[in-house]
Amino acid sequence: MAPAPEADAALAPALRRAEPRGPRALSKPDPGAALALAVHACMLEAGFNPHPPADGPRPATPDAPPPGWDKAFPDEWVFEYTHPGKAEKFVLHCSLQRASGRMLAVASEGGALGNRHMLGLQLANYVPGGAAALDADGWDRAVVKQAAILDMVSRHVTHPLLAMAADMPAGAPSGPLLGPERGAGWLDAWLPPPGTPQRRHVVAAATIVAAAAAVGVAALVARRRRGGGPAW
Repeated sequence: MAPAPEADAALAPALRRAEPRGPRALSKPDPGAALALAVHACMLEAGFNPHPPADGPRPATPDAPPPGWDKAFPDEWVFEYTHPGKAEKFVLHCSLQRASGRMLAVASEGGALGNRHMLGLQLANYVPGGAAALDADGWDRAVVKQAAILDMVSRHVTHPLLAMAADMPAGAPSGPLLGPERGAGWLDAWLPPPGTPQRRHVVAAATIVAAAAAVGVAALVARRRRGGGPAW
């Protein structure tokens, strides 16, 4: 009998934040989904924040993927993120070729075709126990060589992705209405993502409307003063 794989818990804390109930909570015992979640855990370790869906059920925890993430597409898993201080959203797309057992993890910055980074992972190297290994409460032995996964994803995906990503513009609004951080304000949820042309158009239009309103108020005050009445 082959010896049990050595436990490697480098990603275990992030995996528990993503799915506190352990591998058994997957919609089905799918080694591909387990490896995709491990790559998602690497994104969490790099400071990425899962971007919650605009509608539908909310994730169970702030670091969890949206409900149904592991059964939305056959052999494909898609995650969306924001990152503090960065202007655009990010997408992680993991796809598995069942015949070869090779997973391709591709992370990209929204609106930046040149900022796309990928990594290939051999499924059997990291979930060697297959579906049977997922019948467990913890992630330590379900996904092995966690330190190696974290190192490779960091070097080939998250570090270059962040290095090339557009920063939040200096002086970007923040506070109770607007803010670059997740959950910064209620108005941010109604606006297009920061840094996008759509958001710039909305903000520009709002600025024009505000300026026109200010001019109108100033003219009204001037007329009242000329007529000898109070300014307001």
